[in-house]
Amino acid sequence: MKLSAALSLAFVVLAVSPATAALAQPGPSLADTLGFIQGKLLARGDLSWVVTRSDASGGEPHLDRVNRVQTDAAACALTINYTVLIQGQQQSYDDTIQFGKISDVQLATWAHLATSTSVTFQTQPEVWTVELFFPNTTAAINFFDQSMADRVAKAVSHAAQLCGGLKSAQ
Repeated sequence: MKLSAALSLAFVVLAVSPATAALAQPGPSLADTLGFIQGKLLARGDLSWVVTRSDASGGEPHLDRVNRVQTDAAACALTINYTVLIQGQQQSYDDTIQFGKISDVQLATWAHLATSTSVTFQTQPEVWTVELFFPNTTAAINFFDQSMADRVAKAVSHAAQLCGGLKSAQ
């Protein structure tokens, strides 16, 4: 009888959703954290910069515009509608960040992340990227302001922990 009660309790504990588990975490709530990220993305304005490659002459213009940001705390998600400039053409996309699937968050300059062993990149002005790592892909959130990028990286990490994506520091 005691074993079946223990198994039933274990099943109930395992059946708790990430949003429910977030209630037990210290720090700002998931809704507050997603609202912070949303506000910083909407407030940062258009980012326009020029990329110079070591293997090409001239510079390539880049545009990164956030059009809309929707939060869904129950789903541990944030959807960003953004416009980018690709080969002279503006294209709009919707990307949904599933915080429970994030495996790592890193902060670096855009040029550092883009540089490979054979090609180096420089941006003017400098662009700071919050890079989100998922099992099969990555996503990036860009800022000109390093301290704001750092604050957003910390907020993304906190949201990921609340949703079960990152393991809390021991």
